[in-house]
Amino acid sequence: MSVVVQCSKNRPIRAAGGGATVAGLLVTELSRRGIPTLGLFGLSIFDPTRNPIFDDYSPRLTELMFSNLRQFYYRPAHLVAYLRYLRDILYFALLRSKYTRLSNTRVLHAHDTYSACALFPSKFAKDALKILTIHSKGDLVAELLRIYPYIRNTSLESQLKLYDTIAIHAANIVVFPSHSALSLYKKSRPDLSSVIDQRSVIIHNGVEDLYPQFASKPKNDHNYLINIAQHVPEKGVDITIEALALLKSSYSRQVQLVNLGSYTPLTPYLQKKSKSLGVDHNITWLGTVPHHEALRLLHGAQIYITTPRHTVFDLATLEAMSLAIPIVATPVPGNVEALGESYQFFASTPQEIAEKIATLLSDRKLRIDVGSMLRERYLQMFTVNAMCDRHMAVYNLR
Repeated sequence: MSVVVQCSKNRPIRAAGGGATVAGLLVTELSRRGIPTLGLFGLSIFDPTRNPIFDDYSPRLTELMFSNLRQFYYRPAHLVAYLRYLRDILYFALLRSKYTRLSNTRVLHAHDTYSACALFPSKFAKDALKILTIHSKGDLVAELLRIYPYIRNTSLESQLKLYDTIAIHAANIVVFPSHSALSLYKKSRPDLSSVIDQRSVIIHNGVEDLYPQFASKPKNDHNYLINIAQHVPEKGVDITIEALALLKSSYSRQVQLVNLGSYTPLTPYLQKKSKSLGVDHNITWLGTVPHHEALRLLHGAQIYITTPRHTVFDLATLEAMSLAIPIVATPVPGNVEALGESYQFFASTPQEIAEKIATLLSDRKLRIDVGSMLRERYLQMFTVNAMCDRHMAVYNLR
């Protein structure tokens, strides 16, 4: 028996973040509260009382090779559309067969469009409350288009848009992790705006409180900054690189920047840019690392830098807040929701970002005070417990 089923096409991997991680946290917390909950991740059923939910695997050694191959993979867009269609038909059928093994499901919560498209229209889910959380920046095709613009106006684009249409119309409730996420989705799919307005709910994501596991470890205040961002245009890693160059030239600050984030076809451009600005030796590119390693690096950093052009709600920012790390961020809506409208270390341009970093680097007490303030905001708003409370209200299980 499972009262709640959390579904994602991916296995929860803490280092990867995203919807699968949120699904894993909800499975764990709901089960801890005594609510029978299962995870349907990929094509596997996970019972948190019997097997671990999270996987700390990192594709660090192979991700660069595959990110470079991916740019060729999407070139024959019509052929890819056909092959994906065959793959998706098989995946949807297998996923439905897995779901039929679960009984007495009152809430079916999908954390991606694929899972919702496969399960929501099924006769086996007709009596369940169907909830879809949109964790992406826009619809399915929006993020792909930013890296692979040549799929525009192809059958692949049409196919992905159809999945979104089916999922949104079949959902009883559509959850967004921030007002920014809702706005971006409606911008990418204006044809679905009226349906979304009727069914949407904002529930901010939460993360585990990481501070206790580091409380006994001294804060060595190492001389490095950290940026956790996938190498895609909207994450603004190039803005961080420009700010680092200005920090070096205008403020004579020789600091190291550690970048954690999966490689993409944009990675060579970013590395070339850092070299042209004379800061290639100041940046360490680590790709995706296991979550425990990412947390160790985050805890040791002086400042967390996040400079997206737009963001929905980054889990890494919440983790930095949990660890009381001061943050310099661009004032995009998702960051403003996380850090608060009055946060004093927002910066819009590389020059302003460099200035804010220099201010924090020059005053250790200020770094501690800002970090403490951010941790307090995290405890008030962004814990897993708070996130689970809000979901239980939507599930009508309180």
